[in-house]
Amino acid sequence: MNRANPTPYDQILYPGHSYRQTHPDRLATLATLLGMQPTPADRCRVLELGCGSGANLIPMAWGLPGAECVGIDLAARPIAEGQATIQELGLGNLQLHQLDLLDFPDTMGTFDYIIAHGLYSWVPPVVQDKLMAVCQKHLAAHGVAFISYNTYPGCHIRDMLREMMLYHVHNAPDSLTKIHQAQALLKFLADSQTEPDEYGRLLHKELERVMHYSAAHLFHDDLAEINQPLYFHQFMEHAGSFGLQFLSEAEYFMVQTDQFPEHTVKVLNGLEGNILGQQQYLDFLRCRRFRQTLLCHANLAIHFQVQPEQMADFYFSSPTTAVSANPDLFSPEEMEFHGDQGSRLKTTNPLAKAALQYLGSMWPQSVHFKEILTEALNSLGRARANEDEIELGAILQSGFGTGLVDVHLSPPLLVLEPGEYPMVSPVARMQAARGDLLTTLRHRTVRLDDTLACQLVQILDGTHTVASLTDQFRQRARDAESQGDGTGQGKMISTGQAGEREMKALLRRLARLGLLVR
Repeated sequence: MNRANPTPYDQILYPGHSYRQTHPDRLATLATLLGMQPTPADRCRVLELGCGSGANLIPMAWGLPGAECVGIDLAARPIAEGQATIQELGLGNLQLHQLDLLDFPDTMGTFDYIIAHGLYSWVPPVVQDKLMAVCQKHLAAHGVAFISYNTYPGCHIRDMLREMMLYHVHNAPDSLTKIHQAQALLKFLADSQTEPDEYGRLLHKELERVMHYSAAHLFHDDLAEINQPLYFHQFMEHAGSFGLQFLSEAEYFMVQTDQFPEHTVKVLNGLEGNILGQQQYLDFLRCRRFRQTLLCHANLAIHFQVQPEQMADFYFSSPTTAVSANPDLFSPEEMEFHGDQGSRLKTTNPLAKAALQYLGSMWPQSVHFKEILTEALNSLGRARANEDEIELGAILQSGFGTGLVDVHLSPPLLVLEPGEYPMVSPVARMQAARGDLLTTLRHRTVRLDDTLACQLVQILDGTHTVASLTDQFRQRARDAESQGDGTGQGKMISTGQAGEREMKALLRRLARLGLLVR
């Protein structure tokens, strides 16, 4: 890996985003729940290996001004772009370095959280060893390492299509030709499957995945020179040889067993004393192809199950909505709630109904356990009973285990209602000027496909009142109309008080996305 030579990531930039599952608050929360004593996110040290242009670290550093963030990447071009962004934003707590991981210096010190997202499966074994060695030597005593990688058995299916594409493009003279030829092959395969047989169904499902890729994703993921999946037990054997142990998956619900039939759950739970074996069989059951594993030092005692009584010390958030249009908290009938990533929970418990409904109404805000309990009991019109705290703890633990509810040690600085001088982060303002993908204060990536909303975000620096914002966009509309540019800027902003109401509605929409800063 010669630093003097441009890498494929210099030739074609990989589209970087924020990854909420890597945020220090998530890692610290899981570590705390599982028995560790991690450094709080607001004063931690974070290292990202293979950071690209810093798209994940930059919003993280802005949102955690007391943290120190460091990123390294072998490719010079994305690092230079990230450094320019850091300078423009004036971030003093983030450094990006063009550096070969094999040359990682001991002088970097220790880090509370080490992130390697989309790296392990795409580098040779010697670099994989170095990644683990860096975690072993530079991870704090109660630190957490996040490493994502491609896994079998699911990637056997992915490998099939990848091998077809690599065969097809092996004589392509350059990177862009490779991409175009691979896309042409995918279209040819998709258009040629007329028989609804098992192979055709399997191929169509895999083609759907790849056809949604951007050209850069296709090039760096499926057409990469190295893309080597492995089984979970093989990954853990490698980690174990460097004094590291399994902590959890970044998505906690992915380590749970209770989504399977009762007889399957019984067998899996019989493996509770063998957590690595249990996790491997879960991969077999799910035909899993990708993991986001959290590691910690092997000398720590970890308890792998979250208990209801732990919930009282945390904050919670959920974008959950009730399926019923007219939910009845007191009805004995089952109420179903839906959330992110297909998560769902059914309950007949009035306290569970009231708590989840309140959480959904407060999204994207994080709410402390005590507030949830108070508001849920208010909705039910009754005083607190002795068993309510444990009951709510079990409800939230169950929601966390299904992925419906997120747990947090500290809430982000966001608001649900726009204030007198509404503001979004400078990171989001810069992103809105460059495209339609923005990082929220929840460290999520959202797409703003509304031109008016993107234009509004760019000027929400906390110096404009709602009235002045309304006037500005009315003037933009008049200017656009007089110039005949047909952009339709400001076309939604009415005259009079109706215009201010429309502006407030648009601001509330941005708040619901987690973009408005407190």
